[in-house]
Amino acid sequence: MAAVPDPSPAVRRLDALDAVPSAAGVSWSALRDAVGFTGAAANVFRADGPGVVLVEPHDETTSGAAGHDELYVVLTGHAVARVDGAEHDAPAGTLLRAAPGTPRELVAQEAGTTVLVVGGAPGAAGPPSAWTRWTRAYARHEAGDTAGGIAELEAAHRDHPGHPLVHYHLACLRTATGELARAREHLAAANAGDPRTVAWARRDDDLAALRADRPGD
Repeated sequence: MAAVPDPSPAVRRLDALDAVPSAAGVSWSALRDAVGFTGAAANVFRADGPGVVLVEPHDETTSGAAGHDELYVVLTGHAVARVDGAEHDAPAGTLLRAAPGTPRELVAQEAGTTVLVVGGAPGAAGPPSAWTRWTRAYARHEAGDTAGGIAELEAAHRDHPGHPLVHYHLACLRTATGELARAREHLAAANAGDPRTVAWARRDDDLAALRADRPGD
């Protein structure tokens, strides 16, 4: 049976977490244990000095590996990343993704260099969330690319069929392009799936043209 996440919030500071020696000059903190995070594997590695190998050379395919798709985030300090035979400068703020089968290694260039590693089975995160899609959609719409915004929402509709808020936002953007009949269909689906959208639609400026088309609605 899958573990049930603890619903209570967990707020901790990285510098207050238990740090376990994991290799010469490296300490390790398991974020899953520290905050009860169950969505992915998440760990933090900290180097005591320059030249320390923070992330050992590996490619996630051996018997001791989990086969994870991994994201590395350099939180503090400075590292050098060697990925698939290429070397990359990796100061604080650097993001690096390595798929299973890709050789990777990170070496600290400064004392205190800290790297967050998040990993999971490839594809385990699923498609982008509906929120991600509609946030991008409105950004594109505001930039004058309403068609691109609709394309984002249509992708969300394929990934999350029947999602009422995807229908609602499609109603808004199709109203902007004058597709009032289609907008009305989306709005009806939104209203049926989430009653909150009924009140939203009565005052949403994005749907003003739809209301003006049928003043009695």
